[in-house]
Amino acid sequence: MGVKLLKSLYNQRHMLVRALKDLGLHVHNFCVVNSDLVNLDPAKRNRAIDYFKIGAELGTLLEAETLHLASYAPPVKYLGAKPYQLGAKSGYKFADHTRIRLPKVFDWPAVWNALVESCQACADVAAK
Repeated sequence: MGVKLLKSLYNQRHMLVRALKDLGLHVHNFCVVNSDLVNLDPAKRNRAIDYFKIGAELGTLLEAETLHLASYAPPVKYLGAKPYQLGAKSGYKFADHTRIRLPKVFDWPAVWNALVESCQACADVAAK
């Protein structure tokens, strides 16, 4: 979920909860999507974690049983189709194969550490 949508939902959270209850709907899984959760820039990653906290609060208000953390592909250049994509019209698409080009400064340990750090921070938020 983009930051704009997350902010909008948060600003309208009481109306959203009321509308869901009035319609007899329940949110079982609430997913927060922000690719900066795995950004190599710690400042951007920390901002994304702050937005994840807002998402966790929304998930709690919606009484969701699960808080879903979206995963992201590493920062590489795809020369063909990405391994998986979600399009508004086409739904999920999975590529049978793909080709990538690694940036000259690609640093797998840094990418992995950013992912692990974010997952740990989000797990701590979700535990609260």
